[in-house]
Amino acid sequence: MRSNVVIGHILDFDFAVLRRECRRTRQPWFAPFALDTRILAEIVEPKLPSYSLDDLATWLGVKITDRHSAAGDALATAQIFLAM
Repeated sequence: MRSNVVIGHILDFDFAVLRRECRRTRQPWFAPFALDTRILAEIVEPKLPSYSLDDLATWLGVKITDRHSAAGDALATAQIFLAM
C-alpha cells in the first residue's frame, strides 16, 4: 500500500523524467500520490496572473534562496505549500 505523498511544483515534468528512467532501467513505474502546488494555487486563488514558483513565493511572502537548484526549489515549494 502506498502511503507517501509527493509534494512538488509542476510535477508532470518530474514524473516524466522518473518514468523515462524507470523504462530505461527496466524498473516498474508506480505513480505516487501527489499534490502539485501549482494546481493547488489555481484552486486557492484562481485569479492570479501567473502560477510560477517565483510568483507564488511573492504572493505568499516566501523568500526563495538558491533558485533553480534542487534544494532551493524544493524548500521554496515546501514553504509555499505550508503557506497555502
